[in-house]
Amino acid sequence: MNKAEKYPHVLAGLGDLWVAEYRFHDTRKWRFDMACPTRKLAIEIDGGVWSGGRHSGGAGQIGDMEKLNTAAILGWRVLRFTPQQTTKPGFWRAVEALLGDDVEYAPTKVFKKGRALKRKK
Repeated sequence: MNKAEKYPHVLAGLGDLWVAEYRFHDTRKWRFDMACPTRKLAIEIDGGVWSGGRHSGGAGQIGDMEKLNTAAILGWRVLRFTPQQTTKPGFWRAVEALLGDDVEYAPTKVFKKGRALKRKK
């Protein structure tokens, strides 16, 4: 199951300019969970942080560091979240802060008190 199938609420809320499983490097097989390639913005959703998943072990963390450091060198800005965080208001606040006032790239929904609301125009 890919990230678009696993987290449809995230991709739907981000809008049409965002894609799931975006390969950002020419020679490595690295992918961002969600990305807006035209702005070099990305979101990573790291599961298993409490259960000893891939991202919480030593090798997983070192691999993530290499990937995210390379992304930064290439000009990408990346936000990282757990799956649980994607359903909280802070997730959308962080994404909107990353995007600033650029409405064209902004999420279509924001959260208020845990409820999804339509974005004001």
